[in-house]
Amino acid sequence: MSLSKMIMGQSGNQGSGAGLDVDDVYSNYLYDGNNSTQTITNNIDLSNEGGLVWIKSRSDTQSHELVDTVRGNTKFLRTHSTTANRTSTSGDVTAFTSSGFSLGATATAGVNSSGNEYVSWTFRKAPKFFDIVTYTGTGTPQNISHSLDNTVGMIAVKRTDATSNWAIYHRGANGGTDPEDYHAGFNLTDEFANNLGYWNDTAPTTTQFTVGDDSNVNANNGTFVAYLFAHNNNDGTFGPTGDQDIIKCATYAGNGSNSGNPINVGFEPQWLLIKKASASAHWTLFDNIRGMPIGSASDASFLLASDNVGEEAQFKVSATPVGFDLGSNESKVNSSGSDYIYVAIRRGPLATPTSASQVFNTNPAVGASGNLGQHRSGFPVDFALQKVTNTTSNWEAGARLIQNKSLRPNDTNEQDNATGFKFDYMDGWSTGGAHAERASWMWKRAPKYFDVVTYKGTGSSLNVNHNLGVVPEMIWLKDTNNAYPWIVQGSAVSSDHSKRLELNDSTGLATTNGGITALSSTTFTVGTFNNINTSSANIIAFLFASVPGICKIGTYTGNGSTQTIDCGFSNGSKLVIIKRTDSDNTNWLLMDSVRGINAGNDPSLSINTSANIEELDLINPQSSGFEVEQEDSGATNHRTNTTGGLYLFYAIAA
Repeated sequence: MSLSKMIMGQSGNQGSGAGLDVDDVYSNYLYDGNNSTQTITNNIDLSNEGGLVWIKSRSDTQSHELVDTVRGNTKFLRTHSTTANRTSTSGDVTAFTSSGFSLGATATAGVNSSGNEYVSWTFRKAPKFFDIVTYTGTGTPQNISHSLDNTVGMIAVKRTDATSNWAIYHRGANGGTDPEDYHAGFNLTDEFANNLGYWNDTAPTTTQFTVGDDSNVNANNGTFVAYLFAHNNNDGTFGPTGDQDIIKCATYAGNGSNSGNPINVGFEPQWLLIKKASASAHWTLFDNIRGMPIGSASDASFLLASDNVGEEAQFKVSATPVGFDLGSNESKVNSSGSDYIYVAIRRGPLATPTSASQVFNTNPAVGASGNLGQHRSGFPVDFALQKVTNTTSNWEAGARLIQNKSLRPNDTNEQDNATGFKFDYMDGWSTGGAHAERASWMWKRAPKYFDVVTYKGTGSSLNVNHNLGVVPEMIWLKDTNNAYPWIVQGSAVSSDHSKRLELNDSTGLATTNGGITALSSTTFTVGTFNNINTSSANIIAFLFASVPGICKIGTYTGNGSTQTIDCGFSNGSKLVIIKRTDSDNTNWLLMDSVRGINAGNDPSLSINTSANIEELDLINPQSSGFEVEQEDSGATNHRTNTTGGLYLFYAIAA
């Protein structure tokens, strides 16, 4: 059960206030095979609610393995194959649990082989999201009841007692016109074909679907399983308000362009299944944990549901705040004039975090063999700062949305190649290099707390969508293609939108013509300022907001003597960033409790310089937030409490 579900007291009921979170019903979980027993804890309640687990080896040619709670943990199907049920006698999946599933020590190579990397996608049964139905064929058309209670987006049917092709219904087939007349197969690359024998030319309803007389869907006395995916269209019942959509099954037209084909889904997806409907092509699978990076960053990592080959990265499919963008003319996803169908599942969580440890952590790199340079966070990381702390060295910033690229907060350089940067971990990220004093500060995206968006500059006024859910109090923006400064704006930075700070510089507030001109809970508007809106440049923006008891962004006026900055915390601060805004030559100071927030000297770093840690008495621990010390006259660039000085701060609770 996810945190949001526990907080809301949800046990599966919907439609009365708060609904299930997307993280309650879907999981994208990566793991390494070990030829030993292991438990996959993805917080999906399979033992009580039921669902489907789909496993694929990323690192080599192995079968897709599908196992569900209705047929049992020993029965497997393969999307790329016509084979019937494979009965596992080697303990592949040994149990479905209330928080995931367990793997056996003698599992097959497709599930748990030592040295292999795996991806698992878990779909929990839930109204308006996903359902599993089994039935016996009659040889003549029949209606099959289901519990989706929603528009049916896609149905995948497989005969389980004999070899057969998969049969797929999708509401976007034939451009969405009479899709019930058409079918395709997971194990086939063929276009959607018109055939009465599959769905009897009868559209599915919110409670049933119809199969014809074809043996692939209704052989007399044959046994079948059907996996049903919903299509929410402003009728979803998910999230804190119980009215959000989390799954879409629709169609789009390819444009053959390498410069972009944005598809508006209505939310940012974390899982995508795409198939060319009007011609032969593979079924292609993407997800945001393995990577759907932006623009000029790395290619998206994909797997083929219609083939057992390992993971590849050859073309660009990027997640956007409202959908996805196709930056390639690759025929699998974007041939000019071709029709495509897709299934998209929304990125979660939908609920605001209730503990800082869920969304922020700071740790040194792990030095064990095989994990060199990996920083452990306890959650998938969306944004990270990194610094070798005991010597002069550049800062590095990495983000899931730019994958193997790095930026330097202490200079203006465009993005660098950083092939060791990897974000495909469930509990951290990796830099590809070890150093005993390499530290990292890591954030996870969550509503009202933190968001990351990317956009392409136009040179003219531009509205940028985001999913923060509140007005951003602080935004860090960087052009990834050009050597422009990091721009910092937001409602807490200055109520005057014409004012900015620069993260890579010690200057105070300066006037900006054409910077961020408007802020809302869903968009921000950028003007013509080259630093954040050069035509065709890829810009990345990191959006921060305050969450009571979790983090606080604010300002205070220095008084020259010790004063408490009350952030509303109960156990003090894990991270404190301070910048004087009304004067030049004052650094962006970063202190954290791992390196020490002490009554005496504090190990502090300056984000805008390459300097190593300096021991300065700047702040003291304080349960409600932190305490700024009496000003040290010798700390020229490390001002935190000059009388009359105006300071911006960002603190995260311990």
